[in-house]
Amino acid sequence: MIALNAVNPQVAARLARSLDRWRKYAPALQEQMRAALQQVAAVPKLSKDVLEVVTKALAD
Repeated sequence: MIALNAVNPQVAARLARSLDRWRKYAPALQEQMRAALQQVAAVPKLSKDVLEVVTKALAD
């Protein structure tokens, strides 16, 4: 998703949406999905589309 952000931010944002329901999964998967979202959120120069999806997913 991070590499895709530089090439096609809109597709990267759609891909990030697959992680926005991370709280509905088993605890082990929740931890991995949340860690992935945090890793993406920490990327500098992240597109506004991806940043919006990731920030909302982590805020819920």
